[in-house]
Amino acid sequence: MRKLKFNALVASACFALCSVSHADSGHGTITFKGTIIDAPCSISFQDANQTVQLGQISRTSLVNTGSSVPRDFTITLEQCDASVVGKKAHAAFTGVTAGTDLLAVSASAGDVGVRLTSDLGTNIAINGPAWQSGNLVQGDNVLHFKAMLKTIAPAAPATVTVNEGDFTGQANFTLSYL
Repeated sequence: MRKLKFNALVASACFALCSVSHADSGHGTITFKGTIIDAPCSISFQDANQTVQLGQISRTSLVNTGSSVPRDFTITLEQCDASVVGKKAHAAFTGVTAGTDLLAVSASAGDVGVRLTSDLGTNIAINGPAWQSGNLVQGDNVLHFKAMLKTIAPAAPATVTVNEGDFTGQANFTLSYL
């Protein structure tokens, strides 16, 4: 009988110790989401929705030089299939314009907008013709771009208004393969 009580006590102690080791020390939820697209390449999740930091830009430098330092950004095409070999990616950028072909930023910034260019410095107009890459290869392809804040040329000879403060602009891109 004593042995039975001892065994029951040992079993209870083991159960208690095991239960303590599985106590809730934190928990959470993980959500996985994405979009399936009918395209020969996937768009990197890091590049599909991104923020390009243009930094803290001197008002004086904008007034004197007309633009900020260009900042690089990319759109990475992943796992492109063989159907794109020798074709070009075309990227069309759309959004609210400022001036004729700049991307508008928050109105409080004044007469400025975001200029998009290719990595070689060719201007890309917002709501204009699509930019064209070099020939694509099977596998991964990286499309390189630059963005900078630029003053909008005034309609009449006057000074450009550039206001201090935060600004934001948003462009959408659409890809095609030709």
